[in-house]
Amino acid sequence: MLYAEDGKTSAESQRQFHLTSGAGLKVIDNGRNASLRDISQGDIVFLKVTDGYVTEISFSGAEKSKPVQNAEKDVGRAVSKIYKARLNSYDELDAGILVSDVLQLDGERWGYTQYKGIIQFAADPHMQIFYDNRALFMHEINIYKGKEIYLAIGPGINDKEEVLFATINPNETEETYIYDGEIKTADRAAQRVSLQRFFYDFNVGNGTIVVKNGKLAAVDELSKGDYAYLAAAGTGRGYNAFVVNVDKNAGLQSGELEIYHASVLSVDVSDKTIVVSTYRYYDIKSRRWLVSSHKLKLRITSDTRVYDENGLVNNRELTAFSEIGRGGIWANILVDGDALYAMSIDDLPQGVIRGKVGSVGAEGSAANLVNLYNVQRYEIMDEGWWEEESGPLEVQPNTIIIKNNVLVPAEYIKIGDSVTVIYKESYERAALIMWIN
Repeated sequence: MLYAEDGKTSAESQRQFHLTSGAGLKVIDNGRNASLRDISQGDIVFLKVTDGYVTEISFSGAEKSKPVQNAEKDVGRAVSKIYKARLNSYDELDAGILVSDVLQLDGERWGYTQYKGIIQFAADPHMQIFYDNRALFMHEINIYKGKEIYLAIGPGINDKEEVLFATINPNETEETYIYDGEIKTADRAAQRVSLQRFFYDFNVGNGTIVVKNGKLAAVDELSKGDYAYLAAAGTGRGYNAFVVNVDKNAGLQSGELEIYHASVLSVDVSDKTIVVSTYRYYDIKSRRWLVSSHKLKLRITSDTRVYDENGLVNNRELTAFSEIGRGGIWANILVDGDALYAMSIDDLPQGVIRGKVGSVGAEGSAANLVNLYNVQRYEIMDEGWWEEESGPLEVQPNTIIIKNNVLVPAEYIKIGDSVTVIYKESYERAALIMWIN
């Protein structure tokens, strides 16, 4: 570090000092906390020296019109990735954030990245970082070492990843989940949003990372109808969103149904609504059952079909399900937007198979028995289909059967049909949900 007492550098006036490393060095720009990266050649600086080491640097860089930590969010910047990680430290010397356990937001899940161990991301000069919706000064970041942190990443110098915006999770007692759906309401004044299908609101604030169509955005840019992925945590007393990622290309395709395994909490026949608590969500693309833990309030429509072990249930009799007790009934449900499309009272599914129908019906059987050939079972670990022997499949009174996106009875299953089946294992392999392709 070179310093000239008269503000001008010359061979006679130059002196060299060593800098205190890490968080022990304070850098102050016009009375505000800054970093060494904010100092430019030609700046007049004032040094505080202790035991031969510089512990504080003060300078005035106001004429450069640099954003300050409590400035408006730097909206419009391109965001390439959103990460969740564990905060290790902030390096004042390099203006870098050191993190570990880095995961990347990939649609409705957190996926692994190429990063292993501790990795350092450069902090963009305009970066803001929040804790509990309060903007932090740079020297405060290290107070929160070990906390979960969410990072909005953009391209920096030489296309290296830089942190544009970050928020620290203040309360890790509640696990963070990904919630997705169309925004039903966006209350800018109250700083809350709600999603179709979900029973509760999500709080959004100054510290929420908001990305809309690949760019950093403000909370008031969220609109009804936007399809969003929210990383949020909370309980019935409130849910806080750390990330809101709006993607115009995301969402369900027309006619595509969402599938859950859930418990029935309540049914209001007069209001024509049902409330369920989800346990698993079936990702059609990966054919995986993913953990899902939230409430859904769904409309009961004239198209809703509910099945128990005896077959189709009259919708007017659904109140009996709530009388059994909260969470007393488990079911596989198909959701269309904010409406209950179909519900079957049954066990948790165990796998997925596909094949061709060789024969239909078995005399003396309480359930229809379908024999399949060219059978393949999907193996999650291998992410591929594996051949199996031909064999029987039970089609029970409560099996949900879909053909051309319409619910149909078992009589629609014909020899030669290609079927895809979500099943459970009982005495025979039993179909829970069947698609006739």
